[in-house]
Amino acid sequence: MSPKPPHAALWRPSSAGNRSSDPPIRPETARSSRKTSRNTGAGILRVLTRTRIVATLIHVRSLFLAVLLGHLLPKLDPMSNSASNPNANPARQLTGLTLPDGWDVGELIPPVQSGTGGYHSFSYHVHHPDHGPAFLKALNTEAETGHASHADRIKFLFDLFIFERDLLTECTGYRLSRITHLWSSGEAVVASTGRREIVPYLILELADGDIRQHQDQLNGIDLQWNLLTLHHVTVGIQQLHGQPRVAHQDLKPSNVLTHGAGRQMKLGDLGRAERIDSSGPNATDPTPGDATYAPPEQLYGAFDGTWDSRKICDVYQIGGIMAHLFVGHGATALLLNRVPDEMKPLRFNGRFQDVLPQLQHAHSTIVHAFRDALRHTTAPRTIAEPLMNAFVELSNPDPSLRGHPYNHRSGLPQADLQRYVSLFDRLEKTARFTAVRN
Repeated sequence: MSPKPPHAALWRPSSAGNRSSDPPIRPETARSSRKTSRNTGAGILRVLTRTRIVATLIHVRSLFLAVLLGHLLPKLDPMSNSASNPNANPARQLTGLTLPDGWDVGELIPPVQSGTGGYHSFSYHVHHPDHGPAFLKALNTEAETGHASHADRIKFLFDLFIFERDLLTECTGYRLSRITHLWSSGEAVVASTGRREIVPYLILELADGDIRQHQDQLNGIDLQWNLLTLHHVTVGIQQLHGQPRVAHQDLKPSNVLTHGAGRQMKLGDLGRAERIDSSGPNATDPTPGDATYAPPEQLYGAFDGTWDSRKICDVYQIGGIMAHLFVGHGATALLLNRVPDEMKPLRFNGRFQDVLPQLQHAHSTIVHAFRDALRHTTAPRTIAEPLMNAFVELSNPDPSLRGHPYNHRSGLPQADLQRYVSLFDRLEKTARFTAVRN
């Protein structure tokens, strides 16, 4: 009989037909392994426990800081929430709503990068079962206005909205053909940051764009279209000066809207306008509209704010539209680019009459640029000459000389525009007939 191997008594089959191949374990070795295993398990448990405690403390501290900052940031900066997350602004959350008057709000319209307007509103596409597509203008109640007081800022924004709403309502009632039509107005309810927010809005007829965008599609200067635009713009200002007796005060390319694939032009954005019989939100502003297109008397502190002076400022801005259409820049930008630095508005501290000779000299060079642009259009003399004269008269930097010479001779109101309305209409028809004949 062969001798038994050492510790043979410790061998045991694990089960019938399935014997373990593990080596035999000494009893003392097994006890030591179990002790080591218990010590290791206890150590791991202690490490995990400490890790959980540290993680819990860090989480609690983070929550505390979040709550603390959540209370402090609104006190430090009331606009901090919108600044860090612009989409939190209630006026940006109208997409998908159905308004009380049946309009369905579509996508937010991104602002035009080359725009010169303010940021007092956000724009949307809207649609109505009966009226079709339109344009929604939502008041941005979180817009910065430069007011130190939060209450003054809110009051100013709501005054702007109410003034424009009432003015557009009146213009629509008068059926002014060259002023943007107001379909509706109201207040949208938005659930924002856990509370209900009210967003006032205007719904206006939908335009194709503005004249800048239409010009981008043209191959050079389109003489007939330029004259058509001037006719419609001048009619629009004449309509405002007439029945509602309103000065626009912010006539610029972005506020001349195109309809019908660019064949119809209307004036928009009456938020900077002023009535003859009431004081609007911008009544005391020395430069009510965009300074880039403002007449020189406003930039040099010679604007007295009377009704007649406001109308004559509109006359200048028609000249500014002419400069934009034919030269590519507004009259004011062209003018100040030709004035010595020490004579520019922010540096010159003298009287307007003292800088006027410099402005007149600069204006004469702009007239030459306008004439050169006309030559490139191959406009016949019957169009070029009266158009040149109109530009000189409308864009004159001296407000006392601005306007049609017949008005000055006959005693008609200086800002009367009827002769320019007739002129641009006649020139547009001449250009159209010439184009057809050729």
